[in-house]
Formats: sequence, structure tokens, C-alpha cells
Amino acid sequence: MKKTIWLLCLLLLLVPTQVFAHSKVTESSPAADATVDSSPEKITIAFNSTIASMSTFKLFNENNEEQVVDNISVAEHELTGDVSSPLANGVYTVQYNIIGADGHAIDGSYSFTIAATEATPTPTEEVTTTTTPEVTIEPTVEPTSTPIVDTDSTTDTKSDKNQVWPFIIIGLIIVAAVAFAMKKRK
Repeated sequence: MKKTIWLLCLLLLLVPTQVFAHSKVTESSPAADATVDSSPEKITIAFNSTIASMSTFKLFNENNEEQVVDNISVAEHELTGDVSSPLANGVYTVQYNIIGADGHAIDGSYSFTIAATEATPTPTEEVTTTTTPEVTIEPTVEPTSTPIVDTDSTTDTKSDKNQVWPFIIIGLIIVAAVAFAMKKRK
């Protein structure tokens, strides 16, 4: 009987942590903090659990102007969207808003940088004239970076702790009541 009580206590302590585990990003394309050499055609964000079909995301450039993303869809744990037109060089931020399997709404964001190299001009045949100087044009690209803001890591952790305590207290009360009842029987 003592083994049963200990097993019940262990079960009560483990259940709340499993129930309130929030969805987290496991993978993204383009990846967070990545520098890519061309504009992505699609943005994909994968989560560690199933997400609701109403989940969505938006894409912003470094001037905080929203970029057009078409066909945003959810397939179990993955959120995808098509980038409608090629993006210019610069820093882009993906801001997602999902509802996880546990029913919690989670907002978050990550950034990536596009640093596409421009095509090198092809040399033209040299024409011998005395009035035309030779001009060489060299493209320059300066990638910038913006820190990732993970909004779901700070606010959700505090609410998780507040939600687990009632279950722990109720579990301890149940264990104490069962132990008291068993002691009275003997």
C-alpha cells in the first residue's frame, strides 16, 4: 500500500509539468540569426507540438514595414507561408502568433538577414578613344543584424509556475488524506 501512495504522489507531481508545457520553435527556415545569400521563397516555422489552424505569422523588414506573405498554412506542428516577391538585402523579422496544443496563445519572433551578392558587371570590349576614361564599378554589401526577441520565454515561464502550484498543493492534500485514512484503519 505504501508503494501505491508513493506512486500516486509521483504521478501527481509529474502530470502538471506535462500538461502546461508550452509550444516552442524547434526549427525555422530561414533559421534564426542566419544570413542567407538569396531571398527565400517560403518561410517555415516548426514547433515541438501541434498548433491550431488559426496560428499565423507576419514578416517585417528593418524599417518595420510588413512584407507580403501568401498562403500561410498550418500542418500539424508546422507553420508555412510563401514570400510573394523577392526581398531586398537587409534584416527581416518573423513575428508569429500561435495557439499551442495546450491552448495557450504564444507570441514570438526571430530575425534573419539577406545578404545577396549582386551580379558582377561583365566587362565590355575596350574601345580605343581618347575621350572615354575606363570606369570600374565594384558592388558592396554590408549585412546588418538585429537581436532576436523571444517574447514567449519570459512571460510564459512565470505563468507556468503560478499554474503548477495549485496542483502540487492539491496533490499533497490528497496524499495526506490517504495516509491519514490508512493510519486510522490500522
